[in-house]
Amino acid sequence: MIEWKEEQSDVDILDFDSFDFIKYKFNKNIILPYLENDFRIFCVEKEWHHMWEYGATSENELGGLLLGNVFLYKKKYIRVIDQILYNQDYHHSKTHLILNSSLWQNANQFLFDSQGKQIKTVLGWFHTHPNFLPFFSTTDRKTQEIFDFPFSIGIVFNPISKTYTIYEKKESILYEKSIILIS
Repeated sequence: MIEWKEEQSDVDILDFDSFDFIKYKFNKNIILPYLENDFRIFCVEKEWHHMWEYGATSENELGGLLLGNVFLYKKKYIRVIDQILYNQDYHHSKTHLILNSSLWQNANQFLFDSQGKQIKTVLGWFHTHPNFLPFFSTTDRKTQEIFDFPFSIGIVFNPISKTYTIYEKKESILYEKSIILIS
């Protein structure tokens, strides 16, 4: 018989009032109207543009991980992407991408400070569909199930048509708002 022991999550979900807005160079008064209108994903502009540039470097699929912080506002998860990791050890084609374990090992160095305190979380993943519509295929939906947190996101984008789609949670629920870019 297996005895289940409930453990505290190792993911640090911040309370809205304790979120470090100064780090992201915006204040609560600027972000509140977005939150009230159900925008729940923010990304540092430089990282967002770099992801698109990276995606345009190949006619094959490319991908990586989305790092940042998550906080609760009125019982909704708000994600702030402040770092994007690009997989350097992968196998890919025009229709498939395999992200290897080295990507996860690389991510670990950014998630904790020198004292072992968590400073970031893996918010999800991204990948390209260079010559296709940006939608989650059956394989993509299976990959999204790995990201088993209620705040997890997946972004698929076409760098040629400059279109993207976002899915939330392990169930790959379509997120119908745009990402808000922050400096």
